[in-house]
Amino acid sequence: MDSKVVNKLIRSEVWPLLRQHGFTKFSARTAWRYRAPFVDVVNFQSFNSYLAEGIGCTTYSFTLNIAVYVQGSAIEDRVKLDSAGRLMPQECECAFRLQLEKSEPIDRFERRDVFLIDPDGRSAAAVFREVQRLLGGDALKWFDAVGNLDAALAWLAEQEPIPNLPVGLDPGFIGGFGSYAAHDLEVRLRILKHELAPTKASAHALLGAIEKTLGSMQDISSSLDLPEAVDVRTLQAARLIRRLGDWAPRLEQGATVLGENIRLEGRTWAGEKATDEAVPASHTQVSPRREFWPTLKQGGFTEFTDRLAHRSEPGNVHVVWFAPIQRDEARRRALPPGLFRVGIGVFWPLLAERKSYRKNRAGQPRPALGDCHLRMWLQPDEPAHPEAPTAFASADQAVGALQTDGLAWLAVCQSEEKLVKLLNRATWEILYAYPTLRGHGSADSIPRQLLLAALAHHRGQAETLQDHLRSAASRVECYQEHLQPRYEGWLKRVEARLTNPEHPS
Repeated sequence: MDSKVVNKLIRSEVWPLLRQHGFTKFSARTAWRYRAPFVDVVNFQSFNSYLAEGIGCTTYSFTLNIAVYVQGSAIEDRVKLDSAGRLMPQECECAFRLQLEKSEPIDRFERRDVFLIDPDGRSAAAVFREVQRLLGGDALKWFDAVGNLDAALAWLAEQEPIPNLPVGLDPGFIGGFGSYAAHDLEVRLRILKHELAPTKASAHALLGAIEKTLGSMQDISSSLDLPEAVDVRTLQAARLIRRLGDWAPRLEQGATVLGENIRLEGRTWAGEKATDEAVPASHTQVSPRREFWPTLKQGGFTEFTDRLAHRSEPGNVHVVWFAPIQRDEARRRALPPGLFRVGIGVFWPLLAERKSYRKNRAGQPRPALGDCHLRMWLQPDEPAHPEAPTAFASADQAVGALQTDGLAWLAVCQSEEKLVKLLNRATWEILYAYPTLRGHGSADSIPRQLLLAALAHHRGQAETLQDHLRSAASRVECYQEHLQPRYEGWLKRVEARLTNPEHPS
């Protein structure tokens, strides 16, 4: 007995059964069924010698996996296609995934999720009878239940049980309610429902799902706000907004208006120019000291290094960072040489999470961009690469973006009234005006609430300050367990600074 014999048994004993139920694509160990907008997957997973030895089975034993892939996923560009252009998702690429278990140890192996094929093949007949029973019964019912668009949406959005699930089987979703994975799946399902029958109600529901997804994206962005990741997330968010179709937000006279005549002259998604061609990069090495810093001096920046510029404001520090694209990213993403990025940010000493940020000789904060509580990557009018919206190809492009988008955004941050209005908007509205803005978190996140608390402190609004601190404290348990001590400690330190002026920073 070996894996080749098991493959023959799968082909002769299982694939004919699945063909009777609409499966049309097969490999040695995986079968696919197409029920737009879903793809059903059945997979036989064998073991390498290390795992087999640890489990106590043979390498040609297997687990039986079933899964449902939702078309339009964020990773769809990486999913393999067959010669006819049909998706062939692996079980691990699916939204819903479940391992079927034996009803009893018919192979005399106690682990119910492992189907043991013994070296002599004596258990093979009983094992494949059990596989046929499971795939012809509970598996088909599970596919029908999980692949019901309305039922799946009700389960994700309202945590209602999915009707008609076989007893003992769960939806097999990897992730908890409220997680980024759950919100990302909900928005994909909402897109499918909206595009099947677009209405004002479906657009409103989709926008609500987009808001939750973008909020979750912001909450995990602290580990994903390297420029390359910001590019990917920015394009992903822009594409979500555009899926609203005729209900997508519109610009008003070239600017986004956030009520009470507060106009945000940001680099909106609706205004970006799509291109499939890369813009040629300058062959002359760009010098920040020669080409950027004079512009910033005129804007009040006073301290400069080779790549960093700082401007002190009452209560905060403004930062500009020049960042050449590293060779490994250029090679990995096939970017032309000579590209660079320009990041801008605002740092509030009262909100510092750690004491390790830089200071000048006078002891004044001179943070790096990564220390900033709000940070944004500028975008050129003509993208240097279709998948790198924050990459600049020339100094002239960057200076133009600094003079317009960059200084305008810093002016919004200088105005406490405008910044409070901005931070009180929905996450999608903030990102609609400033797609690459990071650090603020979702609407009720600890970073957003602490930012608002610091602004209330500076404006002398003691009651509002306490409201935001209480809201931040209520969110600690919403973070993953390993992150809770970090956020709890940060919150306590900031609260001490904001409520006790004599407390050491």
